Order: sequence, then C-alpha cells, then structure tokens
Amino acid sequence: MVWVFLLYLAVLLLIGFVSERYTRGQAGFLLGDRKMGPWVTALSYESTAYSGWLMLGFPGRAFTRGLVALWVGLSCVLGDALNWILVSHRLREETGKLRALTVPQYLESRFPKANGHAVRVVASLAITFFMLIYLWSQFVAAGKAIRTMLEWEYVPAVLLSAAVIVLYTFQGGYRAVVWTDAFQAVMMLIALLLLPAVCLVHIGGWPGLMAGLERASVEAKDAGPTLVETSSFLGTAFAGLAGLSLFAFLFEDAGVGAGYLGQPHICVRYMAIRDARELRPAFVVSIVFAVLVCTGAVAVGLVAHHWFRFKEVAAGADDSRLPLPDPEEVLPQLARLVLPPWLAGLVVSAIMAAIMSTASGFLLSVTSSLSEDIYHRILRPRAGQKELVYVSRLVTLGLGLGALLLALATDPLDPKSTVYKLVLYGWGGLAGCFSAPVVLALFWSRMTRAGCLAGMVVGALAVLLWRNGSALIGPAAPDWPRWVFSLYEVIPAMILSALAVFFVSLFTKNGTRRHTDYADLRG
Repeated sequence: MVWVFLLYLAVLLLIGFVSERYTRGQAGFLLGDRKMGPWVTALSYESTAYSGWLMLGFPGRAFTRGLVALWVGLSCVLGDALNWILVSHRLREETGKLRALTVPQYLESRFPKANGHAVRVVASLAITFFMLIYLWSQFVAAGKAIRTMLEWEYVPAVLLSAAVIVLYTFQGGYRAVVWTDAFQAVMMLIALLLLPAVCLVHIGGWPGLMAGLERASVEAKDAGPTLVETSSFLGTAFAGLAGLSLFAFLFEDAGVGAGYLGQPHICVRYMAIRDARELRPAFVVSIVFAVLVCTGAVAVGLVAHHWFRFKEVAAGADDSRLPLPDPEEVLPQLARLVLPPWLAGLVVSAIMAAIMSTASGFLLSVTSSLSEDIYHRILRPRAGQKELVYVSRLVTLGLGLGALLLALATDPLDPKSTVYKLVLYGWGGLAGCFSAPVVLALFWSRMTRAGCLAGMVVGALAVLLWRNGSALIGPAAPDWPRWVFSLYEVIPAMILSALAVFFVSLFTKNGTRRHTDYADLRG
C-alpha cells in the first residue's frame, strides 16, 4: 500500500518538473497561456471544487446523517451547473478581451479608474484570507488521510503532503496544477465508484444496505441525545427532521450549492480554456463527473455501517463491527478493511488527489492575486516576466508555510475543526465576497465601481459577523437570534452583497460596460 502512494507522489512531482519547461512568463504560470482543452478544463475544475471535503467530510456526513446527505450532493450538482451556464462563457470572453489573468484583475478592468486600485486590493485581500482558511482545511484533511491509511503520526503526514503540494505548484504553475488535477480527478472517480461497488456486492445490494442503516438507526436511538438528534433516521430522505430543524439543515445544503457562483479558484478554469466554444463539451463532462462522485461519496458513508458502528454504541455479543472515532475517516478506514493492500493504496492516493488538487488550486489563486494584482499592478508595474514568476513562486512558498503552521496547530479530533466545517467557512467567505459582484458584473450594465466594492465588503463582513453572531450577541440573548445565526451564512451573505451592489450602483455613476458579443450563447 505504501509503495502505491509513494509512486503517486512521484508522478505528481514529475508533472510539476515537466510543466516547468513550458512556463516562461506570468500568463503561462497563472493561466497556462489560455491553451487548456475541454477535458482537462472540466476535470481540473471539478477536482479543485470538491477538495478533501468530497473524500472525507462528505462520506463522514453520510455515515452520520444517512440518506439525507444526498441533498447536499444534489445542491452541489445544481450549483455547479448554474455556474457553468451563467458565468463560464461570459467570463472567458470578457477576461480574454480585457487580458485579465485573475478575477480581481477582471473586476478592476471592468470598472476602470485612473490610478485606482481599491477593487483589486479588496478582492486580493479577501481571496488571501478565505483561501488560507480553505487551504488550512486541506492540510488537515491530508494529515487525517495519511495518518489513517499509512498509520503515520499526524504531524509528519501533514508535513509530507504540504511539501508535495507546494513543490509541484512552485515548479510548474497553472500547467502543473491543471495536468495534475485532471490526473487526480480520474483517480477520485475510480475510487468513489470502485469502493462502494465492492461493498454493495459484499452486503447483498440495496436490501443489505437498508438493513444496515436500520440497525444503526435503532442503536443511535438508544445511545444518547446526540445520536438521537443526528443519526436515528439514517434510512429516510429527511432524517426525521421537521419544521425549523429541517429548514436549517436544507438551508445549509442549499448554501453549499449556491456558493459555486463566481468562486475565483474554480472560475479561473473558464478563463484558461483555449476557445470559448469548447466550454459546452467541458460543461457536459463536468456535470457527469459531479453526479458520479457525489453519488459515490454518499454511498461510501452508507455502506460503511456494515463494518463500523458509532463510537457511542457498545458492541454486542455477535457484533464484529469496529467503533469509528472520527466519521471523516470512514472512507480510508473502509478501504483498509475491504480492499487488497495495493487497491487500498490507490484509494488513499485518490483521497490525497482530491486534497492536493484543491490545495494547489488555492495556492495558485492566492499567488496570482498577490503577485499579479498587488505586486505587478501596484508595487512594480515595470517588473519583467522572470521577476514576476520568481515573486509568484516566493508567494507560493509563503502561503504554503502559513497554512502548514495552522494545520500543525490543529487537533485533528477537535469537532470544531472538522474538514467539513473548515471547508464551509472558507467556501462561504469566498461566495459571500465574490458571487454577487462577479455575476452582476457579467450581466448588469448599470453596475458601478462603487457598487462592486460595496458588494465585496458587505459580503465578506456578513460572513464573518454571521458566523460569529451567537458569540457577539452574548449568552443572555433570546433563542430566536441564536437560531438565525446558527444558519449557514452563505445565502444571507450573497443576498446582502447583491443588495449592496444594486443600491450603491443606483446612486453612483454608471460603470463603463465593455461590450462582448454573446450571440453564440443562445446557440
């Protein structure tokens, strides 16, 4: 198993070193010179979007919650499709015409102002802060995965994964990231189809699956209040939830899907495709991939009840199931039990593929914002291409170190620092800041520079304040504001951001629209 994983890491590093031969300037480092094809674009987009959340957090949620986890998968697929339909073509056309290499650069060029850098700076700072949180979550996920599969300690597991991610991003830039993303997407797909299929055959298909869920649900009802609330209806579509509890649960799931719109680290894939006409086949590949991997991730969490029980449940006399201390480790633990060692090594490699593809994408996005949008456009406008690539690589190292320090300071068993929760925080921050400004910039000609700034600032602040609302209002506050602030912050932040863009734009000078012909969008 170990040799399969080490071989996988060697392939990643080889791709990074080969990619370096083709990286000669800033456009090549940040967008691969806009020469990416539809298949590699689609696979890179999806592997970056789903991250370690798909391989650890999502199966863990399915193990804990049951069939209701399908709703977040459906939300992801719908949000994913909406982003392709609304954003991909227009963003590719406009960034190509404006020669924008990053989302902040596009927004600054879309609302030009002589010697003005406010849009670029605010966007870059938001990307840096929230993506650092997301990158932190991926390093924690990597530590969990390697610790489980290879039985390493958490600290060396995090150090190894961080070193590989930073090194191949450092070497090859966008080409290395996209090529490795496509390679890793295939591995993720194989793992999430193979593992649940093997398990379903072993337990007797759908009847065996439902019997296992029913048994675990009965045990959860007798195990204590925590499991009664979360896991006593594993085989039902709404987990026994009703009223406000059901609304809060589905509101979070809907927020995950809505957050796809305008996400900088995935929308950059649209910007790098060689021809806007190739976005349509890329869209088809992307959605098929999303449906398959989301279904597979849920299936892993469900079938695992045949081999594992909740840690709060005592073992019966004839119970051979093992306690599962951390539900987010269900996929690697299951692979170790049911697959031969070499296939288990392939699965842990697929888990690392999901983690590394997203982490490298985040590294590149933050690197592009700081090196291109801050260093090149504001601090050193006359910097040459070699200098910019050099600065980009230094930024990559610095950001990787920052996220690594956060991951090393994290307890992997802390329920407040689960991969699922950390991912939702970073995802929500990026969506709150960018979704409304990016979409409205593409579609609304009356949007202004001031409106764009207001939308980004209000959206980012809404995420931060909403997430910490319960602590801010104090323990003496009534129950209803506590319930409101317990809701996932993405949708409220996106709405407030859109309202800020709309009203501020109405009362400020109109922006200058850069016209683009979208006739081919209608076929």
